[in-house]
Parts: sequence; structure tokens; C-alpha cells
Amino acid sequence: GPVLAPFYIRATGVSLYLNPLLQPSGDPYLEWDMLFPSNKCWRSDEPPNLSWSNGRREPATFPRVTHIRLISEMFPWELNISARNPNIGVTCGEIIEGIDREMHNFVGEAEYDAFPDDQKDVINDAYSRNRSREDGVPDGLSAPGIRWLDWLRDRTMFGGLRENKPLVARVCGDVLPCTFEL
Repeated sequence: GPVLAPFYIRATGVSLYLNPLLQPSGDPYLEWDMLFPSNKCWRSDEPPNLSWSNGRREPATFPRVTHIRLISEMFPWELNISARNPNIGVTCGEIIEGIDREMHNFVGEAEYDAFPDDQKDVINDAYSRNRSREDGVPDGLSAPGIRWLDWLRDRTMFGGLRENKPLVARVCGDVLPCTFEL
């Protein structure tokens, strides 16, 4: 079938379905600690020592789309993921790689300063933990500076994507197509 742009999804009212591999209740599902690069993501029905490959090139949605927006209660930014090949649409691999790329963006000083002090304290604690020598964190491999992933606090395990129209309406001002909660 065709690859659709978000405006076409909205104009026609076409129902959009997430690939089960990207859903929270999928079986199999993807396991990935977002503190680490996307090559550390693995599929639950494959050996954990192998980087995920089966399903990586599958469409992220049905029908296929050119662009997907991800939002979260945990951070104030949107993650925008566009298909590398508009004839194929956004793939499951592009979703994971896009999350990895975006979550490693640095938070600007003005952005950080705009947050209330109590939220800054929580983010600073997460930053310290994410740069520590504890098991399960990348420690000194991360460059100094607060990144988007620090806003995840202790919820860094990928839990899938889900449709959440009330959250989309609140964050985006309207229920926008091709927009999912991370």
C-alpha cells in the first residue's frame, strides 16, 4: 500500500496501527535501556547478546507513514522521526535510532533555567546517577552536560509506544495524527 503523510491520515480519518513490536504489550517486544546506544536494543525472542535485526526494517505503522512524532509525560520536547526513504515509510529501526539520537541531545542552559528548582533537583540527581560507576549505567562514557535522557530519571527502559489521545491533545494543543506516547 501507499506511504501516507500525517496530513493525509488526518484528512481521511484512516486508522493507524503501531507495529506490535513497538507496543508495550507486544510479544515479542524490544528490550533496551535508552541510556545506551540503539545497538544495545534486543528482541525478546532472540539471544540478548545479539543486537536486534529481525523486524528492524518492518514498517513502524500500518498503513505506512512518512513521519512520526513521539511525546512523553517525562519531558517537554517532541521527538520527530522522518522516514529515510519516503517510499518505504518510517521503520521500527528508524524509531529506535531516532529515539537514541534525540534523547542524547543536550539541554540548553535557557531550557534548563526555565524549569522549577524542584524539577531541576530531580534532573540533577538523574544526571549524577547516569554518570556514576553503578552497574547498568554508561558512567564516564557520556560527555558532560545534561541531556534529554536525564529527564527520564529512573525510567530509562524502553516500554514501547502507545496511543494516548488525551496526552497528545494536552501537549500538542490538538489530537494530531502519527503522534504517540513514548
